[in-house]
Amino acid sequence: GVYWSFTLLLTCVIGIVTAVTHGDRTLTMIMGGSCAMLLVTYAIFLACINREYVATFYDTRTASEYTVDRFFNATSDERKFDALATNENLWRDIRNDVKDWLASSLPA
Repeated sequence: GVYWSFTLLLTCVIGIVTAVTHGDRTLTMIMGGSCAMLLVTYAIFLACINREYVATFYDTRTASEYTVDRFFNATSDERKFDALATNENLWRDIRNDVKDWLASSLPA
């Protein structure tokens, strides 16, 4: 999300600067209009996505870091299981912690 947002803005800036430096008024107007439309659709996108996911759109954590955080910050066993319902490679680094949690949570 952060990278995508940055490249969207960078594309607009480069397009407008290029058009202005070439001195082509028509091209400048087209680029300005195109950039305005990109920004409007970006705003609409942010307005339409589920509010609980807006923060994840700008999150710079990797999928693995996010999964590990979900596991350790879970408020219930059900939430911990939810965090582990992803690809095992995402929580491989905490495998021993998961084993310890399962050993203490499941009946013998």
